[in-house]
Amino acid sequence: MLLHFVVISLFDERHSDEARLGPKDPDRAHEWAAQALGNMGVKAGPVQDPMWYLVRESKKIGYVKVFREERYARNWFRDLAEQENSQNFWAFWHDGQPLALVEGANARDANQFVKSMSLCRVRAFSAETAADTGWKKWISGHLTAEEVFLDRPRNNSAVKIEPPAEAKPIVEAPRRKGQAVPSGWQVTRENIDEGKRPSEELRQTITITGMAPSQPSAVLSISFKLTSEGLIGDPEEAGSGVRFDRKLSFSLRPFHLPHDADFVMGLATLDQSQADRFRVIASPVDRETSIIKKFYGPTDVAKCVELLRLGKALLFTIADEVETLVKLPLPNDDEFRRLMDDTHERLMQTEITSYYIRQQFRR
Repeated sequence: MLLHFVVISLFDERHSDEARLGPKDPDRAHEWAAQALGNMGVKAGPVQDPMWYLVRESKKIGYVKVFREERYARNWFRDLAEQENSQNFWAFWHDGQPLALVEGANARDANQFVKSMSLCRVRAFSAETAADTGWKKWISGHLTAEEVFLDRPRNNSAVKIEPPAEAKPIVEAPRRKGQAVPSGWQVTRENIDEGKRPSEELRQTITITGMAPSQPSAVLSISFKLTSEGLIGDPEEAGSGVRFDRKLSFSLRPFHLPHDADFVMGLATLDQSQADRFRVIASPVDRETSIIKKFYGPTDVAKCVELLRLGKALLFTIADEVETLVKLPLPNDDEFRRLMDDTHERLMQTEITSYYIRQQFRR
């Protein structure tokens, strides 16, 4: 998991505990810059430091902005705290609406300002997860801020309140390495002796603990399903065999995605003797879980399976165009190879037995 720096800004603090993370700001400035670069034949990079609105009863009451670098988060935080003297247009509001969203508006149109700001550190797999987790834990009192600004009218002037002692930066103790505990491979057989194509699924769940206080554990599930598609030729003749369909998936929790997204998945032996990367599509399963089961390359599943068959401990990674988002240990041994070979042999014998039974009925 990655360390994110989250700035929570509230315009309206009344009933803010009822607010939820709403839509993502489209970042018009980035869109315009990307369009201008596109006109020159240059591809713009992805949006940096994304922001999500906080919404209560369909009204925006603030926003959560996520940074990967602390210095940029602190600059944003302190600039917002300048309020009417701020150089940051997101400090200004007009009649309960962020002035930055009002086309053609300027600072003179503002009649309100951000009321409070909190700068927090959150460990999460993605920026959106950091925003959602940061807001929920902050509003429930389970997250300590590094710095807090509260606007409290006093003689018509804003007062900066120093954060309490417990809210000051804390030097983190050295974190222990995450420990991966596998459940062991479970085998599920389907359609055996039912007149349908037989299949077997090998599944293992790995629980990784001791990662970070804000995200103490993660769960990675691996599923490999082998389905027979029938005999090739006469089993009594040379060159005969069985055609198989292979399906492989990786489920990860927590890994929140609002929709399908492209990533690069990596598998590498810890001794670096073998490694490969695969373009994949990850899809949301629920609010906390996503699954990878779509591979772009026609031989990607076969390559992943061969890495699992090595029997060596692996490193599982997920990356986007900018950075590595997930890096997890994946314990491995000869058990997967043994079970897969047994499954392969069992399905072949099932198909051959079915073939001879059908031959008997035809006589």
